[in-house]
Amino acid sequence: EINNVKAINHVLGLIFGVIAGAALIGCIASLVGAFLANIDRKRRHLAVLRLLGFSSAAVSAYVVLQALVLSLAGYLGGLGCYYLGSLLFDRLLVSSQATGAFICHITVWHGLVALLLAFLVAGLVALTGALRAIRIQPAESLREL
Repeated sequence: EINNVKAINHVLGLIFGVIAGAALIGCIASLVGAFLANIDRKRRHLAVLRLLGFSSAAVSAYVVLQALVLSLAGYLGGLGCYYLGSLLFDRLLVSSQATGAFICHITVWHGLVALLLAFLVAGLVALTGALRAIRIQPAESLREL
């Protein structure tokens, strides 16, 4: 029976890994689309910034900083949802628990790794958008008036 439980645990771990990988790929694709659409939407504003004398590096830093702030807000929202869900699971499953410990638990290390991964993904995706923002010519804002 122990070998059967270990085999089921292995298969469920593999299934969870595949689902998590697919979710990560979907997240990256969604972020790329959202940030590129955001750049296209703000095209005129970015052109005005360039017309006012901001360098390409400053405009790129603005785009990346905006992505990192939005990622931090999303991370904090996700952490809040986790906290509420963990309270619910702990209360619902406390009767079947023999040890008295928490069922749902994120260590500080796991939380920091998740935050760094969120920043890494958002930063890389925002760099793609920043490359697009650099190509915006300052004269574009004058043409649209």
